Amino acid sequence: MVLFAHLARRRQPDENRPVAGGRRVVPRGFEPMADALLNQGEVEAAAIETGRGLAADGVSLDEAFSDLEATFRTVGLDEPDYEVVRALCVAWTEVSLRYLHGLSCDDPLTGLASLPHLRSRLDEVYRDADRRGARVSAERALVVVEAGQPPRRPDSGLAGHRSVEQSVARFGSALRMAEVSDALRAVFSGGETLARAGVRRAVALVRRHAELAAQVESLRQLLKSRSVTSLDGGEQRVWIEGLPSSSDSASLLLDELAR
Repeated sequence: MVLFAHLARRRQPDENRPVAGGRRVVPRGFEPMADALLNQGEVEAAAIETGRGLAADGVSLDEAFSDLEATFRTVGLDEPDYEVVRALCVAWTEVSLRYLHGLSCDDPLTGLASLPHLRSRLDEVYRDADRRGARVSAERALVVVEAGQPPRRPDSGLAGHRSVEQSVARFGSALRMAEVSDALRAVFSGGETLARAGVRRAVALVRRHAELAAQVESLRQLLKSRSVTSLDGGEQRVWIEGLPSSSDSASLLLDELAR
């Protein structure tokens, strides 16, 4: 199930809703509710079923409430009871939360953590350093990998040819970020935070130690040996980025790296 995937789903202005037998048709998804209301069925159970279905279809809660009211009006009733509203709301929320709890903080293409996750991790590092009276800049650093943009090629003047070149470039960019992720994991396998920063950069939050420079050089050589840049002519850069003295400054640094 992909929640919120059909946001453009269904609503029509009330005056344009289809009419059957001189009566307005209930909003889509509310047929079980209307049937229960008209036939003295289990209205709360129908509300639960409806709420789950609406959430799965990506219908907002505000839209669900509006259509619930419209359903009651369609069958000739006043405002829905509190118990019915609560049942629909709880069911909608449960399905929505199941989806949200299933979300990963990892980038789906590379498996690298998201930039917000890296920000949270850096905040933890700075708080810990403050408690210990230590300087983050002396203990930690960022290793940045940049998959450079391919050089511009002369315009062939043919629309079809340009389209093929653009597709190849996008494919090459995706492969380069995937290889960057694999190389980072191979070199930094000790629990470092590895994250994606923007379209063309990946970042590792690492500890400063005597072997860090050698690790970075190993990463550089590994990327070079695995390079697929022949697809688009792009090149990769690797460097150590020092961390500033405060968490706020570190957040601004991440903004710069993500551009």
